[in-house]
Amino acid sequence: LELDAGAVAVLRESGKSLLPVGVTAVRGRFARGDVVLCKDPNGVEVARGLVNYSSDESSQILRKSSQEIASVLGYKGEDELIHRDNMVILRHIGPSPTHLSNATYALPLTGCRFRFAV
Repeated sequence: LELDAGAVAVLRESGKSLLPVGVTAVRGRFARGDVVLCKDPNGVEVARGLVNYSSDESSQILRKSSQEIASVLGYKGEDELIHRDNMVILRHIGPSPTHLSNATYALPLTGCRFRFAV
């Protein structure tokens, strides 16, 4: 999922859930319950989480308010694309984001550090 700057700020600073209004594009195919990547406008990964809608559904509701979901999809599911309880926010702490292999990230709420190859 590609996010606008406002959605990225809300995720990082407030720890809120990801709403459809903050999503600017859906890339790839996924089903409800799959883990998806969330990227900022520069293409840097900012979060991963379990998505509440499939890629087809997400494409239909992106940039929409949560109140519009039922009228667009024909049913009311969740208000969030990804609930905050099902999301990990990544905070890049080095090296440069342009070289992401072996990058170090921190989980801001727990202070844990982990490494993964991208």
